[in-house]
Amino acid sequence: MYRILDNGQVMTQHKTATYEQWLPIGNVEQIQTTETETMRIHQWTKFNLETGKWDIDKTNSSPIKVNDIEHVPSQGKVEVSRLEEIRDRINKLQMELDELRIQETEAIK
Repeated sequence: MYRILDNGQVMTQHKTATYEQWLPIGNVEQIQTTETETMRIHQWTKFNLETGKWDIDKTNSSPIKVNDIEHVPSQGKVEVSRLEEIRDRINKLQMELDELRIQETEAIK
């Protein structure tokens, strides 16, 4: 059994012979993120009390924040290319490698 609190928190019920406990499992509306090799997909989801699962909410147009940038979703979804992220990571690793080479050269002197 599930219930949704006024603050939007989804609770699930755990019963034993002696007590009943309600535990939080998420928010009624939350962002689900999936990844492919080249894309990161952020989608709004909404909890369905009947199924006990989050369904994709294509009607939610609330901004989705990705890397401190707000994106307006289309059909409740924002797709962000991972290629720039991968390039940034490669550049960062290259700078770290260059710094290590400099340190190694100075240590040899």
